[in-house]
Order: sequence, then C-alpha cells, then structure tokens
Amino acid sequence: MNIAICEDEIIMIQELQKLIERYKQLKRVDITLSVYTSGEALLDSKLEQDAIFLDISMAQLDGIQTAKKMREQGFTGIIIFLTSHTERVYEAFEVKAFRYLLKPINYTMLEELLDLLNQEITKTEKEYIIITTKQKTVRVTYEDVLYIESIGKNVEIHTLDKNYIMREKVSEFERILIDKGFFRVHKSFLVNLEYIKEIVNDSVVLENEEIIYVSRLRMKQLKEAFVNTLRRGINVWR
Repeated sequence: MNIAICEDEIIMIQELQKLIERYKQLKRVDITLSVYTSGEALLDSKLEQDAIFLDISMAQLDGIQTAKKMREQGFTGIIIFLTSHTERVYEAFEVKAFRYLLKPINYTMLEELLDLLNQEITKTEKEYIIITTKQKTVRVTYEDVLYIESIGKNVEIHTLDKNYIMREKVSEFERILIDKGFFRVHKSFLVNLEYIKEIVNDSVVLENEEIIYVSRLRMKQLKEAFVNTLRRGINVWR
C-alpha cells in the first residue's frame, strides 16, 4: 500500500518512518512511503496514495485545510490526522477522516491502526444493488447511493453520478440496505447516513446541499443512527 506522511517536524517524520518500517518488517506488508513537509507540497504531488498521515498543526496550510483541498481535488483515499490535541476532532467529519493518532505515537496503537488500514485498503469485494430501467441494467455500489425516493409506483435512485428510475418499492430497498448504513427518514425517502451533512429542524441536509424532510416520528431514531455513524467514523488512538 502507498502511504504518505505530511508533517513539518523532522523528528516526528523520522519517528513515524521508523515505526512504520518496524511494522512493515514484522507483518511483512508491502508499504511504499512518501514524505512531505508541508500541505502545499502534498497538494502539488502527483503520486497516488492509499492513505495519508497528516499533521493537523502545520504552518501556512494546516492539516484540516490541506485535507479539504485534497477532497476538493477528488482524493478518495484514507486520511489519518496526527495531533497532540483533540480540540479539532469534529472538523474531521467534514473531510471524512479515518482516525486521529495522538502524539507522541505509541507503536501498539499504530500497529492496530495499520492493521485496520491494511484491511480497509485491501478490500476488493464491494456490495452492489442491481438497477433495472427501461433502457438498461446497471450495478451501483451501496456507497455511491445518496438516497432513494419513492415516486408513485417507481423509485428514483439518486447516486453520485446520475439518477435512475425503476419500478420497485422503496420498502424493498429498505430491506436490503437497512443494515448497510441507510435510514428511512420518511415513507418516501431512504437516505445514506454517510452523506448527511447535518440535521436542521425537521430536515436533513446532504453533502450536495439537497434538503430532505424527516418524519417527526422518525426524528429521534434518525439522530441516534446519525450520531452512531459519526462515532464509528472518528476514533482517537492514544
């Protein structure tokens, strides 16, 4: 796997390199390391990275700003923030950070994190839904579905790239996706929790700024499910 370290403290870079090399030798994992000493240098790099260890407190462009720009450029890899403090943990939600790793770095915690990282990167089997329209049949990964909307006797499946209309009940998709991070916010809408940006009054705002009404009776459960999703997404490793 290709891993980048973006850190402006040379001593910390050397320490992390040494620990990752130790892990590489002990676990016999193929790891290629790239090192950057600023967010600007990382953004200018053309190298493909599976994961990035990103210092949250750098001069000029800090880790959060760098991560935002990377996501804007289309980076879909894993981001792990390096930090001595946890005050900015909630900002990581915006860039879908995988974990925080607290300084000074503990090898045992790094080992557990790299094990998870390796599992995440080497996943090859993705789960799909099959969509059959009048024109064609396509498969779409669960993670690419924003939400599914009931329209009469049809459903409209809203994905990252395009929308599809097929003859099916939203309840059938709920049966398939309820354990895959989706929530029925309303009788007509099944939403991917990963794309909820915030819950405001009686609605959810998605990452693409679309607003979907939430049934009053479902709001409490939705908030619990949403918080659980955030907790799963961000853990602090000490």
